[in-house]
Amino acid sequence: MRDRALCGDVEIPYPFGIGTICSRKGFEIDCINNGSAGEIPVLPTPDQNIRVLNLSVSPFPEARVLLPVAWQCFNSTGYITGGYSGDVDFNREGVYRISNTQNGLFVLGCNTYAYTNGVRV
Repeated sequence: MRDRALCGDVEIPYPFGIGTICSRKGFEIDCINNGSAGEIPVLPTPDQNIRVLNLSVSPFPEARVLLPVAWQCFNSTGYITGGYSGDVDFNREGVYRISNTQNGLFVLGCNTYAYTNGVRV
């Protein structure tokens, strides 16, 4: 059994690992300093870091993360004044699958709709 690393209060079990040398390809975790919050583990992506809440390998492999929140704002006449689509690219190696039982989608607001989109690599 391999030793387990720790980043903040999150245990990093193999095949996950901090950096590319200590992990299997696609399971790299970066441990970054988040100021007053201390060290936090993240899935590194080209555009942003996705915060890791928990990693486990038993009874089944699971990475719990905080994905960014998509949003859109309108002025009083209905024109869009700003927004973010929530797009992320954290699965370049194709090792992660979105769980059909462990996820939740929350929608808040008036006249609001939600959609999901995935791309098979």
